[in-house]
Amino acid sequence: MTPEITNATYLTEKHSNEVKFWTPCILDFFIKCKPELPISECIIDKRSNDEIRYKRRSQDSELIIKDAKHILHEEVNTEFLHRIDNIFNTKLSEDVELLIKANIYPDIIVITSNKVYLVENKPYYGSDLTGPQEACEAYCQFVKRLNNKEKINCEYLMIISACFKKYYKLENLQKCLKNKFGVLLLEDIFQEMHNHKFKYDDITEDWGLYTDKAYAFLEVGIK
Repeated sequence: MTPEITNATYLTEKHSNEVKFWTPCILDFFIKCKPELPISECIIDKRSNDEIRYKRRSQDSELIIKDAKHILHEEVNTEFLHRIDNIFNTKLSEDVELLIKANIYPDIIVITSNKVYLVENKPYYGSDLTGPQEACEAYCQFVKRLNNKEKINCEYLMIISACFKKYYKLENLQKCLKNKFGVLLLEDIFQEMHNHKFKYDDITEDWGLYTDKAYAFLEVGIK
């Protein structure tokens, strides 16, 4: 019998510690395999079927990890400001106290030669955003500052499953940041983990069995 393919939460819910398990897992995958991941966007106010929530972005539709100069974890959040300063000739590190007071601690930071990605990981169906992570709050303000004041192309990306419960919060983020907000579906990440034969700790399951996003994803226009 062919195994049933389900969404990503059927795997993520087996490991309950997001900070100690799933964020390090995804970070390890980024560093070791340097994948190219599709970036999706919310379908806002135009859904004929309420279950269809996402589609592939038409522009800047990939996060290409192999182009990264730095892939960092939140524990070194002050360090990522120095890395940005060095690459883009800015002075963000002089405002580090403001950043800390605003509770901006991205789970993962990806810095290329011409772009900065702030990545938050929400791997469970019931995961939620904290205050600074929500629409028009500290994270959004920081992204806008980098884009508008520092002239650095910066995006805010959210890792979620296609069945993420708090979808409306993603819609609000996209309304706030427009094309500077995007979604990395765990189903796409697990598909790439499967393709790369990625191994992590005590995961014995086949990543490819947790890649079903069809019920929530609009395939039209995907090449």
